[in-house]
Amino acid sequence: DRRLRTLRESAEALGAGSLDVRVPVESHAELAALARVLNSMAQRLTAKLAELETERDTSEAVLANLRQGIALLGPDLTVLHANDRFWSIVGVERPSEESPRFAVTRQPALEEIARDALRRGAAVLREASLYVEERRDYEVSVLPVPRGEGAGAWLLTVEDLKPVRALANLRRE
Repeated sequence: DRRLRTLRESAEALGAGSLDVRVPVESHAELAALARVLNSMAQRLTAKLAELETERDTSEAVLANLRQGIALLGPDLTVLHANDRFWSIVGVERPSEESPRFAVTRQPALEEIARDALRRGAAVLREASLYVEERRDYEVSVLPVPRGEGAGAWLLTVEDLKPVRALANLRRE
């Protein structure tokens, strides 16, 4: 029957992510009820997707404006996500490939700290000197992401110690 085929095709399109698809509501009572349910579901999914995109954009704005370099690492030391400050600190352009290996940072000290955290299965906090245009000292922490979607991932933060040390020197003087 044409009406069932139309319903099936519309449901398949919705399932494939085409949330703008709407099912024609015809006069057949049961099919019309099913069409209304599918249309309502598509409308709720569209609203939820917009909400999630807004949340993501807000999170991105927060990460982009932090002084620290932040990277989310997979258990295989791939960079799942990193803010621009992280790439600036390591002196590397943001790679175009998705989830690059951590080695693209060309910072063995950082990689060693991350590997140590993974080996221990626990958080690590250390100072490290990184070399880009000059030697700079940073505080590096690697923390496990405890639960949820990111379980098994590690959060790496890199904070420049120069401002902290300058302030300490100023206090001493």
